[in-house]
Amino acid sequence: MEIKGADRTEVKTLTMDMSRSYISAAIKHMAQAKIVFDRFHIVKKMNEAVDAMRKSDRKKYIALNKSKYL
Repeated sequence: MEIKGADRTEVKTLTMDMSRSYISAAIKHMAQAKIVFDRFHIVKKMNEAVDAMRKSDRKKYIALNKSKYL
C-alpha cells in the first residue's frame, strides 16, 4: 500500500474469508480496521454445518433419509 502512496492506518474495514492467516495478518498490520467476513464463505460454513447435522440425525431418524434437498 505504501508503494502506491496509501496509508494503511486509514483503512477502516477489511473484507475477507475466514482464513486464520488473513485474520492474523490483518490484526498485526491493520489493527484499527474492522474485519468483515464475506457472505459467500459465511453461507458456505452454515450449509456445511446444516449438512453435517442432517447426516448425523439421518442415522437416528429413518424419515430423514434422502432429505438433503427438501
